[in-house]
Amino acid sequence: MRFRILAGLSLAAALAAPSISSAQLVATTTTLEQFTNFGDPLSVGYIFNVTSPFTVTHLAFWDQGGNGLVSAHHVSIWSPTGQLLVDGTVDAGTVDPLVSNHRLVQVSPFTLAVGDGYRVAGRTGETEVWAYSGVLANTPGITWTAAAWCIGANLQDVGDTTNPDCGQTNQQTGYFGGNFAGVVATPEPASMTLVATGLLGMFGVARRRRNKTA
Repeated sequence: MRFRILAGLSLAAALAAPSISSAQLVATTTTLEQFTNFGDPLSVGYIFNVTSPFTVTHLAFWDQGGNGLVSAHHVSIWSPTGQLLVDGTVDAGTVDPLVSNHRLVQVSPFTLAVGDGYRVAGRTGETEVWAYSGVLANTPGITWTAAAWCIGANLQDVGDTTNPDCGQTNQQTGYFGGNFAGVVATPEPASMTLVATGLLGMFGVARRRRNKTA
């Protein structure tokens, strides 16, 4: 029994210890054709698929010109079923670090499982300039699907197809908008050692049982 418990704990620890040595912005743009200040608050972001477990370490919002945000921006990630998974606020001004014209705020690491139909969005505010019609480049483990938006004062799930205030655009261009950064989740070397220890523990239990029945 003792070996079985150790094995279970070792395997659980291995699965819960992804590497977060460097964060990579998920959706970046190589060209931008248009910028807008809609005048009314929007939830702006995109729909994406996860092809390899991906650990989110930062949420982000577009900072046109990189000269600071007019206001703070609420950013969230939702599951394919609409469950809120990651939530945070990017500060106004230049407090949060700038990466590829996005301001990033660190969040508690959260690993997204493989699946289709995740969504991320940020609330634009009334005065912020945001970008659209950008050509997207993807990050390993993430596949961009479509740009999406909702009209309304509060941040909304842009993948909610039952909401008449929400919609999606063509699959060739992106909204910026809410974004996020992180890394493909891989076990640490120490975690691999724990896995090996767990397997040895289970092997020991099986051998003891065979010896008792012999």
